[in-house]
Amino acid sequence: QDNSDDAGGVHRITPDGGPAPGNPFLDTSGVNDTFYTTGNRNIHGMTIHPETGEIWSHEHGPRGGDEINIIRAG
Repeated sequence: QDNSDDAGGVHRITPDGGPAPGNPFLDTSGVNDTFYTTGNRNIHGMTIHPETGEIWSHEHGPRGGDEINIIRAG
């Protein structure tokens, strides 16, 4: 994965569009500093769990391997 590319990850930003404080890649050279997660593929939907507040995502591909993931930093 090309971590300098905007695709393939979940971004966490401030209201003005800058990287959010505490993003895991703020001090990593060559990585987009708005990334909160990397290595995602074709996220189709996201939701917030009503009890835990966790963010869940759904990924899918043309050959199966569909996934439900909990979004965590890194």
